[in-house]
Amino acid sequence: MLSDKKIFRKKIAGILKSLDTGRRENAAKLAAGKLFSDGCWHTAEVILAYMSMPSELDTSVLIEKAWREAKAVFVPRVIIKDMKYGKITSFNSSLTMGQFGIREPLPDAETWALGKACKQTLILIPGLAFDEQGRRLGRGGGFYDRFLSRLRSEAQAAGIRPPLCLGFAYEEQIVPEVPTASHDEKVDALVTDARFMLCL
Repeated sequence: MLSDKKIFRKKIAGILKSLDTGRRENAAKLAAGKLFSDGCWHTAEVILAYMSMPSELDTSVLIEKAWREAKAVFVPRVIIKDMKYGKITSFNSSLTMGQFGIREPLPDAETWALGKACKQTLILIPGLAFDEQGRRLGRGGGFYDRFLSRLRSEAQAAGIRPPLCLGFAYEEQIVPEVPTASHDEKVDALVTDARFMLCL
């Protein structure tokens, strides 16, 4: 299984590297547009997004629109092997460089917690590859899998529905089947530059 994941990661990384700037910018706008037209965006009061790495579908359009619509925006901050979401209100004063070269919320930023899920929350999840069943291949750190596992367990214990979790990716990242292990968490839906679909 590990070898299968390694092969997939190398293959998808090559595809992402081949995308030119125009393709990247257009895809980000198209994917954002598909999300904006869905009811889940309109009802969301809180967006758990992520700060895009160069190879990932850019989230800045989504984040800026969320701010304009007075939605609260939280992005990940890595603490050792754990990941928490901190609130940001700008791309400048609210962020600092994290240990993996990804911009993160400041250490004293407000932390998102399930207890605040009474406000409709939408989660955007990056990945290297997804399939139509919602299986996801990450980069190997396990941060999102651990976060989603803990979130869903806490929601079940509290008797509430966990927030909707969307895989946000280029259409090129959607494959027939993603190799997974028992600890890998699925997403509920996929948003790409070509479609918005609920996973089977």
